[in-house]
Amino acid sequence: MATSTSELPGARASRPPVLRVRGLDVRFTPTGRAPVVAATGVDLDVRAGELVALLGESGSGKTVTARAVMGIQDPAATVTARELSLSGVDLLGMDEAARRRIRGERMSMVLQDALSSLNPVLTVGDQIGEVFRVHRGLSRRQARARAVELLDLVGIARPGSGSTTTRTSSPAACASASSSRWRSRSSPSCSSPTSPPRLST
Repeated sequence: MATSTSELPGARASRPPVLRVRGLDVRFTPTGRAPVVAATGVDLDVRAGELVALLGESGSGKTVTARAVMGIQDPAATVTARELSLSGVDLLGMDEAARRRIRGERMSMVLQDALSSLNPVLTVGDQIGEVFRVHRGLSRRQARARAVELLDLVGIARPGSGSTTTRTSSPAACASASSSRWRSRSSPSCSSPTSPPRLST
Protein backbone atom coordinates (compact mmCIF):
# COMPACT_ATOMS: atom_id res chain seq x y z
CA MET A 1 0.00 0.00 0.00
CA ALA A 2 1.33 3.45 -0.95
CA THR A 3 0.11 7.04 -0.62
CA SER A 4 -0.29 9.87 -3.11
CA THR A 5 -0.93 13.46 -2.03
CA SER A 6 -2.26 16.43 -3.99
CA GLU A 7 -3.32 19.90 -2.88
CA LEU A 8 -6.56 21.65 -3.60
CA PRO A 9 -6.39 25.36 -4.57
CA GLY A 10 -5.52 27.44 -1.52
CA ALA A 11 -3.96 24.58 0.44
CA ARG A 12 -0.82 25.34 2.42
CA ALA A 13 1.80 22.67 3.05
CA SER A 14 2.99 24.60 6.11
CA ARG A 15 -0.30 24.09 7.95
CA PRO A 16 -0.34 21.47 10.72
CA PRO A 17 -2.10 18.25 9.71
CA VAL A 18 -5.80 17.86 10.41
CA LEU A 19 -5.25 14.11 10.61
CA ARG A 20 -2.00 12.64 11.89
CA VAL A 21 -1.34 8.89 11.97
CA ARG A 22 1.87 7.28 13.17
CA GLY A 23 2.63 3.57 13.36
CA LEU A 24 -0.93 2.34 12.82
CA ASP A 25 -1.26 -1.44 13.03
CA VAL A 26 -4.43 -3.44 12.46
CA ARG A 27 -4.61 -7.15 13.27
CA PHE A 28 -7.52 -9.56 13.06
CA THR A 29 -7.78 -12.46 15.48
CA PRO A 30 -10.45 -14.88 14.21
CA THR A 31 -11.71 -17.37 16.77
CA GLY A 32 -9.47 -20.41 16.86
CA ARG A 33 -7.10 -19.06 14.23
CA ALA A 34 -3.76 -17.29 14.16
CA PRO A 35 -3.77 -13.44 14.02
CA VAL A 36 -3.81 -11.86 10.57
CA VAL A 37 -1.91 -8.60 9.99
CA ALA A 38 -4.09 -6.35 7.80
CA ALA A 39 -2.04 -3.13 8.01
CA THR A 40 1.22 -2.31 9.70
CA GLY A 41 3.33 0.78 10.29
CA VAL A 42 0.96 3.18 8.53
CA ASP A 43 2.02 6.85 8.72
CA LEU A 44 -0.24 9.59 7.35
CA ASP A 45 -0.46 13.37 7.48
CA VAL A 46 -3.53 15.01 5.94
CA ARG A 47 -3.62 18.81 5.97
CA ALA A 48 -6.55 21.10 5.28
CA GLY A 49 -7.09 21.30 1.53
CA GLU A 50 -5.14 18.13 0.76
CA LEU A 51 -6.33 14.98 -0.97
CA VAL A 52 -4.42 11.89 0.13
CA ALA A 53 -4.96 8.65 -1.77
CA LEU A 54 -4.09 5.22 -0.42
CA LEU A 55 -2.96 3.10 -3.34
CA GLY A 56 -2.77 -0.66 -3.39
CA GLU A 57 -4.25 -3.85 -4.76
CA SER A 58 -7.36 -5.44 -3.32
CA GLY A 59 -6.70 -6.70 0.20
CA SER A 60 -3.69 -4.45 0.81
CA GLY A 61 -5.34 -2.71 3.78
CA LYS A 62 -6.77 0.53 2.36
CA THR A 63 -10.31 0.17 3.70
CA VAL A 64 -9.06 -1.43 6.92
CA THR A 65 -6.85 1.62 7.52
CA ALA A 66 -9.70 4.07 6.88
CA ARG A 67 -12.08 2.16 9.16
CA ALA A 68 -9.46 1.99 11.90
CA VAL A 69 -9.01 5.76 11.77
CA MET A 70 -12.79 6.23 11.90
CA GLY A 71 -13.10 3.79 14.81
CA ILE A 72 -15.57 1.51 12.99
CA GLN A 73 -13.35 -1.54 12.62
CA ASP A 74 -14.55 -5.13 12.88
CA PRO A 75 -14.95 -6.44 16.47
CA ALA A 76 -12.26 -9.03 15.71
CA ALA A 77 -9.75 -6.28 14.86
CA THR A 78 -7.13 -4.89 17.23
CA VAL A 79 -5.93 -1.36 16.41
CA THR A 80 -2.77 0.15 17.86
CA ALA A 81 -0.79 3.25 16.94
CA ARG A 82 1.89 5.50 18.35
CA GLU A 83 -0.32 8.47 17.42
CA LEU A 84 -3.80 8.90 15.98
CA SER A 85 -5.10 12.44 16.25
CA LEU A 86 -7.63 14.73 14.62
CA SER A 87 -6.83 18.45 14.91
CA GLY A 88 -4.59 17.63 17.87
CA VAL A 89 -7.24 15.56 19.67
CA ASP A 90 -6.14 12.04 20.63
CA LEU A 91 -8.58 9.60 19.03
CA LEU A 92 -7.11 6.54 20.73
CA GLY A 93 -7.87 7.97 24.16
CA MET A 94 -11.57 8.45 23.39
CA ASP A 95 -14.27 6.04 24.46
CA GLU A 96 -16.84 4.85 21.93
CA ALA A 97 -19.41 7.48 22.93
CA ALA A 98 -16.92 10.27 22.28
CA ARG A 99 -15.81 8.75 18.95
CA ARG A 100 -19.43 8.46 17.86
CA ARG A 101 -20.01 12.16 18.55
CA ILE A 102 -17.24 13.22 16.17
CA ARG A 103 -18.20 10.78 13.40
CA GLY A 104 -20.40 12.69 10.97
CA GLU A 105 -19.52 15.96 12.69
CA ARG A 106 -15.74 16.23 12.29
CA MET A 107 -14.89 13.15 10.26
CA SER A 108 -16.81 10.95 7.86
CA MET A 109 -16.44 8.06 5.45
CA VAL A 110 -17.99 7.90 1.99
CA LEU A 111 -18.57 4.32 0.88
CA GLN A 112 -18.82 3.59 -2.84
CA ASP A 113 -21.27 0.71 -2.54
CA ALA A 114 -24.58 1.73 -0.99
CA LEU A 115 -25.48 -1.93 -0.54
CA SER A 116 -22.60 -2.17 1.93
CA SER A 117 -23.31 1.12 3.66
CA LEU A 118 -27.07 1.52 3.96
CA ASN A 119 -29.43 -0.47 6.16
CA PRO A 120 -32.38 -1.86 4.12
CA VAL A 121 -34.57 -1.91 7.22
CA LEU A 122 -34.43 1.90 7.43
CA THR A 123 -35.28 4.39 4.71
CA VAL A 124 -32.46 6.36 3.08
CA GLY A 125 -34.11 9.54 4.38
CA ASP A 126 -33.93 8.30 7.97
CA GLN A 127 -30.27 7.37 7.64
CA ILE A 128 -29.28 10.73 6.13
CA GLY A 129 -31.52 12.57 8.57
CA GLU A 130 -29.82 10.88 11.53
CA VAL A 131 -26.79 13.12 10.98
CA PHE A 132 -28.93 16.21 11.44
CA ARG A 133 -30.78 14.80 14.45
CA VAL A 134 -27.64 13.65 16.26
CA HIS A 135 -25.24 16.46 15.37
CA ARG A 136 -27.51 19.42 14.65
CA GLY A 137 -30.34 18.81 17.09
CA LEU A 138 -33.03 19.01 14.37
CA SER A 139 -36.45 17.48 14.81
CA ARG A 140 -37.39 14.42 12.76
CA ARG A 141 -39.49 16.60 10.44
CA GLN A 142 -36.67 19.12 9.94
CA ALA A 143 -34.11 16.34 9.40
CA ARG A 144 -36.37 14.71 6.81
CA ALA A 145 -36.66 17.99 4.91
CA ARG A 146 -32.87 18.40 4.85
CA ALA A 147 -32.46 14.78 3.70
CA VAL A 148 -34.80 15.41 0.76
CA GLU A 149 -32.77 18.54 -0.14
CA LEU A 150 -29.53 16.55 -0.15
CA LEU A 151 -30.99 13.71 -2.19
CA ASP A 152 -32.10 16.29 -4.74
CA LEU A 153 -28.61 17.82 -4.66
CA VAL A 154 -26.99 14.54 -5.72
CA GLY A 155 -29.51 13.85 -8.47
CA ILE A 156 -32.35 11.98 -6.77
CA ALA A 157 -35.08 14.52 -7.45
CA ARG A 158 -37.98 12.18 -6.59
CA PRO A 159 -36.85 9.90 -3.72
CA GLY A 160 -39.75 7.49 -4.23
CA SER A 161 -39.14 6.97 -7.94
CA GLY A 162 -36.61 4.12 -7.65
CA SER A 163 -33.81 6.11 -9.29
CA THR A 164 -30.88 4.01 -10.52
CA THR A 165 -28.43 6.58 -9.13
CA THR A 166 -29.14 5.52 -5.56
CA ARG A 167 -26.16 3.23 -5.07
CA THR A 168 -23.63 5.99 -5.60
CA SER A 169 -25.63 9.10 -4.75
CA SER A 170 -27.05 8.14 -1.36
CA PRO A 171 -23.66 7.72 0.37
CA ALA A 172 -22.59 11.04 -1.15
CA ALA A 173 -25.69 12.66 0.31
CA CYS A 174 -24.83 11.13 3.70
CA ALA A 175 -21.39 12.73 3.53
CA SER A 176 -22.81 16.06 2.38
CA ALA A 177 -24.90 16.15 5.55
CA SER A 178 -21.76 16.46 7.65
CA SER A 179 -19.30 19.34 8.02
CA SER A 180 -16.38 16.99 8.51
CA ARG A 181 -12.84 18.31 8.55
CA TRP A 182 -11.58 14.88 7.49
CA ARG A 183 -13.37 12.63 5.05
CA SER A 184 -12.45 9.19 3.78
CA ARG A 185 -13.77 7.66 0.59
CA SER A 186 -13.55 3.91 0.39
CA SER A 187 -14.73 1.00 -1.70
CA PRO A 188 -17.13 -0.55 0.77
CA SER A 189 -21.16 4.71 7.76
CA CYS A 190 -24.29 3.03 7.90
CA SER A 191 -24.29 -0.92 7.99
CA SER A 192 -24.12 -4.18 5.98
CA PRO A 193 -27.48 -4.91 4.40
CA THR A 194 -28.43 -7.96 2.41
CA SER A 195 -31.01 -6.29 0.16
CA PRO A 196 -31.32 -2.90 -1.59
CA PRO A 197 -32.20 0.10 0.59
CA ARG A 198 -35.62 1.72 0.33
CA LEU A 199 -35.66 5.14 -1.31
CA SER A 200 -38.67 6.42 0.59
CA THR A 201 -37.88 9.34 2.88
